[in-house]
Amino acid sequence: MRALEAGAVEIGDGVEPPEVAPAPIGAVRSQEGATQPRFLCRGCYFLLEAAPGTTLADIRADWKCPDCGTDKGNLRLYRAAG
Repeated sequence: MRALEAGAVEIGDGVEPPEVAPAPIGAVRSQEGATQPRFLCRGCYFLLEAAPGTTLADIRADWKCPDCGTDKGNLRLYRAAG
């Protein structure tokens, strides 16, 4: 029985990663395939996951971090290691 049909993987099952194009640096891929940028609060390391295509300039000027209360000036595009 195939691993997908059984819901389990057994020794000897052929398992291959899905074919997915790499996302740009600082973005995560949503389930629909669109890239989703993330911004890091330098005050507390909160990660803001924005809508696909959002730039730092698109975030409201009065934005405050929900964790530490610092303003938009402390946000930076998050670049995942690797």
